[in-house]
Amino acid sequence: MNVDVKPAGACRVNISVKADSSETGAEYKNVLNTYLREGQIKGFRKGRAPMEKVLHIFGADINRETETRLCRKMYPEALKQAEIKLVRVRDIVNVQFSPETGLNFTLVADIEPEVRAPKYKGIAVKPQEAAVTDEEVDSYIERIRAAFAKFENAEDEYAISRNDLVCIDYAGTIDGKPVKEVVPEAERISEAQDFWFQVEESQFIPEIVDELIGLRSGEEKTIKFKFSKTHPIEKLHGCKAVYEVKVKSIRQQICPNDDELCKQAQQESLEDFRANVRKRMLQSAREAEEERRKDTVAAHLLRKASFDLPESELADSVNNVLDQMLRRAQYHGMKKEEITAHKDRFLQDATKRATDQLRLSYIMQAIAGQEGIEASKDEIADKYAAMADEYSMKVEELRAKLAENDSSYVVEQQVVFDKTMEFLLQEAK
Repeated sequence: MNVDVKPAGACRVNISVKADSSETGAEYKNVLNTYLREGQIKGFRKGRAPMEKVLHIFGADINRETETRLCRKMYPEALKQAEIKLVRVRDIVNVQFSPETGLNFTLVADIEPEVRAPKYKGIAVKPQEAAVTDEEVDSYIERIRAAFAKFENAEDEYAISRNDLVCIDYAGTIDGKPVKEVVPEAERISEAQDFWFQVEESQFIPEIVDELIGLRSGEEKTIKFKFSKTHPIEKLHGCKAVYEVKVKSIRQQICPNDDELCKQAQQESLEDFRANVRKRMLQSAREAEEERRKDTVAAHLLRKASFDLPESELADSVNNVLDQMLRRAQYHGMKKEEITAHKDRFLQDATKRATDQLRLSYIMQAIAGQEGIEASKDEIADKYAAMADEYSMKVEELRAKLAENDSSYVVEQQVVFDKTMEFLLQEAK
């Protein structure tokens, strides 16, 4: 079998394979004999038809079956002889077979890029001290206090404060027309009656939330504002709106005092609570600082290295990242219509993120190769244990799952990636 490899574009090759009749004859005879035994021909008992008759009726089928078997059998050996770093076989084309001349076909394959690692020792990573201020601790505790809050019907003279629950009627217009007529995607915020929400900036429309502070039950207000450029519905950006709002009911937020808070949070005292919060926040700050340093290294490497990526591998990575982003958006309450309205932005973000992740992976492999960084059996076993714990699975289940998807190599790759990043951080200045 002769194998010839020729470039066919970025990270792609055509592998031409030729096998003469001496290499294909045995398989052809096997298929022919099967048809001689099993072929049904009118006027002949099964297995009794002469070869000439079988070839006349089934010749094309015999050739196709032989062709299929030979391609399936020969292409792994062809890939081995080609000595390429295979990512994926994209197609088998130009297949030609005859019993007299043998078999020709071409494999279209995506291959790994040739990556030249940029200068990676002494990357500038200015350390920042991980610290937690008293104000940050206080803010965290107040958020916990709010989480344990109760809501009680307010007195008639009570004025709305931050974090209260309010019930309102509202109707919005843009240029005198209902919001939903101007921007159909905004129907949900065009008008409503008996609409309940909590008075905080992340809820409803921030410009309306701000104007509700200080109103009492039964009061009405005309609120004029311009939709911000950060509003989720892009068609509303910069639109001047007028909303008529009536407060129907208020439920006042009642937060626990210090003793009640400590009891509900299972803390001995407010001082102990503050100390425990500071400890957790400091640990998070240290982890965030570690991630920042890693991000700095990654950004440097991505800026300094330029190479193409295998089309099929990048497409898979984009799909995986996009799926994760959409799942996260749904988990955080984004509606399907909102996701659809922003599909182009999601795809753009997913493509950028997937491209950076894949490029960084190849760069780190190149660095690991130059530095001789490898994953030991014990390190791989430890990684399996950590991943199994993260996913609440048994190690054996995780191994079986990854093996089922031909993804076992991912664990070793992650160990090498982590060790290489640790090496780069140690070499940073």
